Amino acid sequence: MASQAKEAGPTPVSCSRTSGAGGNVGLFRVKRNFSNILDQLEQDRLHRLYAKVPQWACVEGISVPGNLALEQCSSSAAAIYKASLAPGGVIADLTSGLGVDVWAFAKIPAAKVYYNDIRPELCRAAADNFRLLGLGNVEISNLGAEERLSTLGRVDMIFADPARRSESGRKLFRLEDCSPDITALMPSIWEHTDLLMVKLSPMADISLVSARLEGLAEVHVTGTSTECKELLCILRKGWNSGYSVSAAVLDRESAQTVNLVRKDGLRVPLSGEPAEGDVLLEPVPVLSKTGMYPEICETFGLRQLDPSVHLFSIADDGKDHKPADRFFRKFRIKEIAGFGRQAFREIGKRYPVADVSARNLPLKSEELKMKMGVTGSGDTHIFGVGVQSRRLLLVTERVF
Repeated sequence: MASQAKEAGPTPVSCSRTSGAGGNVGLFRVKRNFSNILDQLEQDRLHRLYAKVPQWACVEGISVPGNLALEQCSSSAAAIYKASLAPGGVIADLTSGLGVDVWAFAKIPAAKVYYNDIRPELCRAAADNFRLLGLGNVEISNLGAEERLSTLGRVDMIFADPARRSESGRKLFRLEDCSPDITALMPSIWEHTDLLMVKLSPMADISLVSARLEGLAEVHVTGTSTECKELLCILRKGWNSGYSVSAAVLDRESAQTVNLVRKDGLRVPLSGEPAEGDVLLEPVPVLSKTGMYPEICETFGLRQLDPSVHLFSIADDGKDHKPADRFFRKFRIKEIAGFGRQAFREIGKRYPVADVSARNLPLKSEELKMKMGVTGSGDTHIFGVGVQSRRLLLVTERVF
């Protein structure tokens, strides 16, 4: 069932700190000097830092060496969620980057954390930032992940966030292509700990990951209500009892999670023909990413329109089902139409401004939108669906 995740660090806060602005409106409207440009870049970076890690942006003197480090770092909400899964004690981060995850781990009572990164400028920034943030329980090293692992003693947990871009900037998805290659390091890792947490791309395939990572015990899909952000894998030495999957919707104040336990042979219950007035539920990306639709139906008391259409209705079984709002978008069906040129034309005229989605159809959402002549977006959402050998247009309105 859905639950509130415990917090291992401070909740995000608001602040009014500002940084220098670039350029006067009059004198420098045409010609801005180099100092102004640098000030504007610094202010832009500060705004981005506040959006991701507001606790840091509120501290005067925090250093962010380069936009790439800021782009790749965890948000404070994601870091705090990781810390809620950690055991405390001694934690070693092999690929620390800007150090936001280290900051969250260091907030665990009585924890000691090892920061490590191969880039010296990030190590220098981390040393200054942790001092400003009041952290005295972090030890910093400037080594490659493999070399740091060879010098590591016994720890309670190792954390790694392998780089997922090539030297040319191309995105990487296979574990073996990322740096470091966790699969190659596994024998050495188990010499130093019984617990490993790995952050992977949200695009990674869970079933493929489970086949490559020995000892996988838990998978946590984390993100916002609109986007998957991270795939967290927790591995235990000698574990061979399968893995659970959790979805977590994070915001600045809290994390709401649902734990799904895979059951062999569990089938998706179907809802039958949709009708006007029905409420449709669309799972948010972190829940869809789990791919565990039979378990989603059982956990939340739902029925699915079609095995290939991931839209749900509340099961009519006499029970009081109240799906957690943060895991679904809700729509009420206003109108149901057939599928074809005439229906496209009529629905397009009645609802010229709408979002459009194609599900289980031989055309994409944008193609369907063009066929109906619909533009823009709003509270009206038209789903083109293939359900139980029929093709329908479901005109819905968003339920808030």
